[in-house]
Amino acid sequence: KRLLDEIPNARFTIVAGKAAAPLFAETPQLDRVIVMEKARNGGHWFKLWREVRHRKWGLIVDLRGSAISQFLRRERRAVYKRGSGGGVHKVIEAARLLKIEDEPPAPYLFTSAATEAYADELTAGKGPILAMAPAANWVGKTWPAERFAQVAIQLLGGPMAGGRLMLLGGPDDSQAVAALRNVVPRERTIDLAGKVELLASYACLKRAQLFIGNDSGLMHMAAAAGS
Repeated sequence: KRLLDEIPNARFTIVAGKAAAPLFAETPQLDRVIVMEKARNGGHWFKLWREVRHRKWGLIVDLRGSAISQFLRRERRAVYKRGSGGGVHKVIEAARLLKIEDEPPAPYLFTSAATEAYADELTAGKGPILAMAPAANWVGKTWPAERFAQVAIQLLGGPMAGGRLMLLGGPDDSQAVAALRNVVPRERTIDLAGKVELLASYACLKRAQLFIGNDSGLMHMAAAAGS
């Protein structure tokens, strides 16, 4: 977003892993999203190089600290150097790549008007929204589901009385979410787990008053959404 604000005619090619790639689908002036899947012996880097080597790039921003930008034609490049973070927040660390750490841009995702309208439909109703994402990619990051349920009951029966519970997660998170489906009556539950795409989940998070979840992608999305 910072680059687009400063260079309004800029066009973007974005490289991301399979899980994150959908988050960039509605970026303005997007030429392409290249989905990179790991291959043996670093084969994914060679595949990427073959896909992008024919073009001269105005700017390459490499957040992975790879060597690929050395072998591509470009005017400028900004490459993350491993160990250069010095324990600072990841937002500051990323901003340093473009030398804008004095005014670091906040995490941001682009959504279309259609996605925002869809989120309005999904969250239509009265009362504040408590968003919960009880799953994570490994058990060490996962708070017990019954504790999520206890917190939801206390909040929706007290400080957020009259509110609604929004459940978030991927297609494989049904077991983690199941314990929360009966916390409040169905008419006060917005069950999105495994049912909507990532950007729609993000747009819905922008309508939540509070998010509670594990260390997960949805947690980072909630931070970007301000919930």
